[in-house]
Amino acid sequence: GKVSELLDAGAAEYTPIEEDIWQEFKQRLLNLLADVNLNKIDHIFGQVLADYPPALAADYLITPVLASLEHPVFGNSLKKNLLENRLIEILLSLSYRQRAQGQQKSVAIVQLAGGVDMLRNVLLHHSLLMNQIKSEQLGAILPDEVILATEQLQLDALIIFNDNTHSLAEFNRQLISLAEKLSLPIIVGGFLSTSLLPKLPAHVAIAREPDLQTLLQQLDCGLSTSAAS
Repeated sequence: GKVSELLDAGAAEYTPIEEDIWQEFKQRLLNLLADVNLNKIDHIFGQVLADYPPALAADYLITPVLASLEHPVFGNSLKKNLLENRLIEILLSLSYRQRAQGQQKSVAIVQLAGGVDMLRNVLLHHSLLMNQIKSEQLGAILPDEVILATEQLQLDALIIFNDNTHSLAEFNRQLISLAEKLSLPIIVGGFLSTSLLPKLPAHVAIAREPDLQTLLQQLDCGLSTSAAS
């Protein structure tokens, strides 16, 4: 499928030596954040997003940088908030322009039982649009609203993307309920997916790694299987 072709192309171009490139980008970004140099931060993001698939940039640069800013050091909260909001602004601008391109399949990104991470949502949303998939961000909504959305938006697949939740038991209950009521491919991703163990039907796939590339590969498999059936 289209997603796997683009990811395979990105993987073919990715070599071990590029680990040094990502480390260099990370260090440059942290140095610029220390100086709150927003113009140069914009330039780095522009360079990275022009040269690499957004899912690759998310997994190798953005997520590690944000993780390093989680340490309880004075000023890290400021840097993290600046970085997240700046990147969201850039990605939304790029996504708006990308919507003008033709899209073949339609998916929605939702969260169950809370757990919305705006930046990761926008990174996933932009990755889908770049892969010629029409994407809608629905946020944290109830299962019955998800079912309504699948009908009204004529979705080809559903992505449940939770990095956290206020209740794992409630999340599992809602997930199982949706799996029983919907027949379209459902992909479960995000950091929360690594701790899920519910018994689910065959049309529900859990991305066992939290990175965006694994999720996109699972989505491609789900769409391909659905098209063949």
